Formats: sequence, structure tokens, C-alpha cells
Amino acid sequence: MIGQGSFGTVISAEQREEKTSNTVPVAIKKTALSDVGSGQEAWQQGALRNIRELRILRLLAGHPNVVHLKGAYTDGEERTMAAVYFVFEHLCKDSVLHIPVGQHVEPLQLKCVASLMQQLLCALAALHSVGVLHRDVKPDNILFDEEGRVKLLDFGMARLSYGDGPGNFPGKLNGDVKDDIQALKVEPLGESEQIQRTLTRNVTTPCYRAPEIVLGSQKYGSGIDVWAAGVIFAQLLCRCIANEEPSNFKLSAQEIFGYREGASTKDILTSQFALTGSPRQETIERWRTEGLLKRRSVRKLLCGVEQANLEKDGRADMPCSEHTLREVLPSSLRQTLAAELLHEMLCPDADRRCTAENALQHRDGTGRRAGGLPLSKSILGAGFQHGG
Repeated sequence: MIGQGSFGTVISAEQREEKTSNTVPVAIKKTALSDVGSGQEAWQQGALRNIRELRILRLLAGHPNVVHLKGAYTDGEERTMAAVYFVFEHLCKDSVLHIPVGQHVEPLQLKCVASLMQQLLCALAALHSVGVLHRDVKPDNILFDEEGRVKLLDFGMARLSYGDGPGNFPGKLNGDVKDDIQALKVEPLGESEQIQRTLTRNVTTPCYRAPEIVLGSQKYGSGIDVWAAGVIFAQLLCRCIANEEPSNFKLSAQEIFGYREGASTKDILTSQFALTGSPRQETIERWRTEGLLKRRSVRKLLCGVEQANLEKDGRADMPCSEHTLREVLPSSLRQTLAAELLHEMLCPDADRRCTAENALQHRDGTGRRAGGLPLSKSILGAGFQHGG
């Protein structure tokens, strides 16, 4: 077994290639359609969830930085099936993003970080260009193929930002997907049931949540993925320590932002704004209109931000505090273009946050465009091993 969680179970296996009869390693993810005895409605929801993931994976098929789906199977026919099996290429863990507790951590070179981030942003730009939100970008969902190429995986939380109905799906559905829908006997979503940009709140792993998600917004966009990627970027940059600097790495998002266990919404926002700068008045007004400022402590915090905005510049459309992200980075990186890009990715104002496509046009901290070549096994470390 490779892993287990709310998504299901992932195991390693071997698959025989039809043309060569050779066997290749694969990872198989089993997802149950519903809990035993939970009824027809739960079964249909489970079927829809798996169809959604299947459609998104097929939509992104062939992208070099998205996990390759080799096939999808069920354990029965029509209403008797209980689970869906997704067969993926077998990927590898590394010692860049996945660091066992207590293991010695080596510094990273900026060109390594630039390559990794360029590949991750390429995957996100491809998702966002067709209206897909990943909604769970984090180190655990980024692995590498045998060549050291970054692969984004686990699309169980992913959603189409404009609805799930076939009429809202970009391009023409291929025959296989239509067959899947027909075989599972799940009716397409009607207009009244489509997402219409009202999405599930509290998505994304807590430490990688953008401010709008922390507040419980259901009207978010691709910026939540960019924020999560920005947190990963910060974690990697904190390991780009020059020889003359002390090696006191801040390895986790908790350390970088100063999150405490069991922190309240107000505490998390305070920690975020301390690093990223406070949001603008237009952002606060949008949150207020959306009904996200119901907690008294949050209202008090943001009222303080509004007052500080006015006292500083006599106007409420400017942030009251500048970002201090540079202070968590190694001193050798604080005035670099990499630090500028990090600030653009971790902007508290979602409408001002850079897109994945914009980030790809940014130059890295060495003054060159970030390269997307696969990372060498020497960089990925001795821990480079099959991981799912």
C-alpha cells in the first residue's frame, strides 16, 4: 500500500503493456462510490464525484506536469458497482518537497527552485485555462516521474469553476467519457444544480489556504491555487541558504506564517497580513458583501485595517501595511526578483494576486526566465523513491 485517506486507497502494482508484453509499475487508486448501506442518493453522488475526476484528468491528458491516467475501471456493472479504480503512472517521492521528520536538510540552489516552480505553474496554468480549480495544492500532491519531472496529482477535490453539466464542459466530450456517464447511469447536472461559481467552502489543506478560503468564501477562483503554490514557493526559497548564512531553515508553512495549533480565523488572518500586507478596502467590502465578516473578532480586525488605511494615506483604497515576506527569506534573496514574484503570488487581494500564467512570464531570482527542465536525481536526493 502506498497511501490511504479520505480519497480512498492507493496501492502499487504492475501492468503488462499490450504491444511489448513488458510489465511497468503503476499506482492504482480505489475510491468507493458510497459507504455500505448509505442509499441510492449517496451512490449517485459518489459516481458523480468519480466522473468529475475522470473528466478532468482526461481533459488534461498529455500535459507533461500532470499525472498520467492510464485507465479507469469499475468492479461491476451499472448499479451493482461499488468502487472505481484509477490506474496512474507510478511516481516517485523526493527529498526536496517531502522531508522525513528528523532528517538532515540540505540547502537548495535557486535554479532548482525555479525549475520546480516553473513546472508546477505550468500545470496550474493548464488547469486554469480550461476552468479547472485543483483546490488542494500542497507538497503531498506533487511528485516526480523517473526523469525528475514535476507531476501534479490528486484531482479528487478539483472542480470546474463554471459548472459540471456537459453543456459547460469545454470542447467536445470524447466517446469514452460519454460511455462512462451512461454506464454509471448518472444524469447530467441540470441548470439549477450547476455550480454557478458557488463552490464548497473550507477547501485546501489549512496551511495552504488563501485569506478568502480562511474566511469561508464560496465565490473564489484560480487564485486559491496560486496562493497555495506561493506558500510552497516560500518554503523552498527559505532553503536557498548561502554559505555565509546560518542554516536555520523554516521548513513548514506553520513556521513561515507563525500559525499556532488550533488558531482562530482572526489569528490566521493576522499572521497572513503580517507577512503579506493588509488587504485593500475594496477587498474588505467584497468580503463584507459576501457575508464573510460575521465573527466579531474578524470584524474588529478588519475595521482596524480600514481605520489604519485612512490614518495612513487619508484614503481607504491603499493597504495600511506593507508586506514583510522578505524578512522570512534568506538575506541573499530579499532584494531579488524571486522575492517580488513571491509577493505577487501571496497577495491578500484575490483580484490583484498574479495568475499562474502571469507568474510564468516572471523572471526568476537569477535574472533569467525560470527554466522547466526535469530535476536531476542528485538534486532530488537519496530519498528519490517510488511513492505513488
